[in-house]
Amino acid sequence: MPEIDVLDSGWRITPPAGKNVVVTLSGGGKFQVAGGDCELQVGDTEDETYGGDVSGDSAGDGVRVVSADGNKHFAHAVYADDGGKELAAGWVSTIFGSMKNYTAVTPSCNLSAFGVTGQMHAGASIASIGNIGGVYGVFETVTGVTLGCNVMGGLFGFSIPSGAVLSAGNIACGILISGNLSGTMTGDSEPNWIV
Repeated sequence: MPEIDVLDSGWRITPPAGKNVVVTLSGGGKFQVAGGDCELQVGDTEDETYGGDVSGDSAGDGVRVVSADGNKHFAHAVYADDGGKELAAGWVSTIFGSMKNYTAVTPSCNLSAFGVTGQMHAGASIASIGNIGGVYGVFETVTGVTLGCNVMGGLFGFSIPSGAVLSAGNIACGILISGNLSGTMTGDSEPNWIV
């Protein structure tokens, strides 16, 4: 049985070694944390948070989304705002992804690594007048706003500081666009389309 300690700050559940803590909700219930500021921490190394069957490749393995208005558009949604207070100098982001390596990678290794990955996988035919893509970014504003800043739907860049070396035959760029066009192309196929 797990140990349950009732503390002034809350409950602490300590499962036996090698056991998980599972919360089962029935009848469409919600796991909710309320009553003030909250921070959800995944603390130790090799921890992972995910939704759906990440290794699955069949309908229903993922978290179901519904495109109709008023339904569940997002498998994972995070909303942020300034809390009604002016944001000072610095930078903020709703989502932050950072991938760091601390061990040298051998030249013969075929490694790809990214801070954030977006993918749209078409497992069936799609016919739509909308846009389908792996990543979507947009800047928007309400009417009557004056913008004294640079705005963009996406910002890309790179940093190679003094003392770092880019080996011969390699590329450093703010954005690299490539594609596989080996299929039958009856429509326009462009690596960079600006409207």
